[in-house]
Amino acid sequence: MKNVLAVRVRNHEGRCLMMLSRKLQAWTLPGGKMEQGETWERAATRELLEETGLICKRFRQVGWMDYTNDEGQQYVVHFVDALHVMGVPDLQEPDTHMAMAWLDIADQGLHRGYPLFKNFNIFMEQQRVA
Repeated sequence: MKNVLAVRVRNHEGRCLMMLSRKLQAWTLPGGKMEQGETWERAATRELLEETGLICKRFRQVGWMDYTNDEGQQYVVHFVDALHVMGVPDLQEPDTHMAMAWLDIADQGLHRGYPLFKNFNIFMEQQRVA
C-alpha cells in the first residue's frame, strides 16, 4: 500500500487551490506520493513547492482514507491543511497539470467542465471537512 498526500491551501475567500490533472481528467489538491521514510510534513512541504511554487512550513493533518484506484492499486491518502503559506501560486508542472485555480469545493458540480477527483469527494463526505 502506497502513502500519498493531498495538501489543501485556502485563500481569504475560503476557496481551495486545485490542480487539473491531465492523467485523471479531474481537479485534485496539490500532492503526490510520499517517499520512503518521509514524514507527511516533509512530503507536504516538498509537494506543495514542486507543484505550485508555494512555501509553507506549517501544516495541520486533517485526516486520511484508504483508496483503491481503477487498476486495483491501494493507497493511504493523507489530507493536510497548509497554514501560513508564502508566495503566489504558479503552475510548476504543465506536463502533469493542465491548469490551476481557486475553486469552491462545496460545489460538487463540474468546474470548468471537469469534476473534482472522486477520492477527494469521498473524503469530504466521510469527514464533513469544509
